[in-house]
Amino acid sequence: MAKTPATPPAATAAPARLTKSAQIKAISDATGHSRADVKAILDAHVALASKELREGREFVVSGIARLKVVERPEVPAGLRTDPFSKETPKAQKMYPAKPASKKVKARPSKSLLEG
Repeated sequence: MAKTPATPPAATAAPARLTKSAQIKAISDATGHSRADVKAILDAHVALASKELREGREFVVSGIARLKVVERPEVPAGLRTDPFSKETPKAQKMYPAKPASKKVKARPSKSLLEG
């Protein structure tokens, strides 16, 4: 008797996250607005967040998260202990310098954390 090949579980599993088009479809279905209108609103929201962050201001996505730009100082080159092995100073290695940079930090809102 021949065995039938089983379908791999990854093929039948739900995606790990919603894609942008899936988000647009879900919002469109929930609100009754057209997909084009929802896409335009989301694109405008992203553009507004980008503009505010570039100007150095904090941006709040109501009920979801608070976004802000954090400036990271430059790190000079030098001998440092490997953070993964955490061995004695004789096992230090030379790390290259890193320039100062800016990162976007997101903190979840209280309403999202509470449920």
